Amino acid sequence: MDRELEFIAVLPFKPRLKGMALTAEVKKSNHPVTLQISPENKFDIIPGIKSIDTSHMLIVKLTMHITHAGDKASLTKRCQSDKLLWEILGYLNTILFIAKFNDGNTKNTKEIRSVGIIDLLFYQLVVDGETQAMQGNSSFYAENQSLQTSLPHKTSVPSNEWYTLVRASELVERGYNSEGLLIAF
Repeated sequence: MDRELEFIAVLPFKPRLKGMALTAEVKKSNHPVTLQISPENKFDIIPGIKSIDTSHMLIVKLTMHITHAGDKASLTKRCQSDKLLWEILGYLNTILFIAKFNDGNTKNTKEIRSVGIIDLLFYQLVVDGETQAMQGNSSFYAENQSLQTSLPHKTSVPSNEWYTLVRASELVERGYNSEGLLIAF
């Protein structure tokens, strides 16, 4: 059964692109993959309750279809797997480079680069209108300290040193050993 998947992500760079929508054909699917680049400088992390400043971050929304005939629990498990995330990132990187090529002005697109899981400051996977997975990394929360104070389960904001060490350990856990050492230093 075909299901519509939306991948909303906040990326750690902000090209000078105006909002745009691009579509690419995917060999594995008989449905097109669409990427919307948002020109907004705010992101509703808690819709209607909490917005954050993303003036130096890029917000993208990738829409595609996946085939899944299992139950809700197996769909949630699939959406939380790194395998699906890497597949989505492959499509995202391809379409980001198409956007870079189509714009043609390196002054506007020099910040666009290939992204991996560690570059996702925040992402959300929505299948058929229901959120299946959502995650933000320590860099995202470090940049948005006001978000930390608004969440009820956090009573204080950790220091910048703590964020730096957590970021370094995340890099090492993902196999980016030299980058983790550099950040930790």
